[in-house]
Amino acid sequence: MDEMDRKPLLNEGYEEGQY
Repeated sequence: MDEMDRKPLLNEGYEEGQY
């Protein structure tokens, strides 16, 4: 689950950029 691991790292532009 890379998505859950990287969410807290860059949740500033992650949901809109690379999800």
